[in-house]
Amino acid sequence: MSINKKNLLGRSPEELGIKDAVHVAIVSLRAGQALKPADHITLNDEREAVRCDPSKSFGVVNPFVNGPTVRGTWFWGLLHMQEVPSVQHHWDHPEHSFAAPTTEPKRNKYLSEFADKLGITYEALMAACQTCAIKEQQTPYSAPLSQSDFDKAWEEDRYDIWSEWSEESGHDFYNNGTECCPEYDYPDNPFEYVAIAE
Repeated sequence: MSINKKNLLGRSPEELGIKDAVHVAIVSLRAGQALKPADHITLNDEREAVRCDPSKSFGVVNPFVNGPTVRGTWFWGLLHMQEVPSVQHHWDHPEHSFAAPTTEPKRNKYLSEFADKLGITYEALMAACQTCAIKEQQTPYSAPLSQSDFDKAWEEDRYDIWSEWSEESGHDFYNNGTECCPEYDYPDNPFEYVAIAE
């Protein structure tokens, strides 16, 4: 049986126990919003991948990854079987060139300003939040703020930081409240303050 040649991957199998291997057209893309594994995608005006109705989709977010894809990061998009008539290592799509995006990735303004306040990069803040939310581990912080200024900054912005990060990353926190009055179970500080040796 040749699943690829008969274009069977988009339909139900004809019988149980069939084994085969398939070629699937894949393309590296940048996320224009937080995306979950197997989300149906299309391209926005900046040539970034965004969620869409399955009827307008050319493919899906890599379904084999654990967890969401953060806006602005790269991921593998798997194209639907009918999108590329002849799947080879080099292929063309009839509608999309899949050229690199023409703009820099958009950054969340609130998170970007908070990273500046801490004296770290946006990427470092996003990575620390990811590590804390997924692995429940803190990231060492040894940037220019004193420990008291650092603690104060985090306590003032804690709820908003996790809320904004959740929106950017697609990570869902447990809601201890109700739909109309949510109370999310946000972690504590994603950073562990490390004093700089003098």
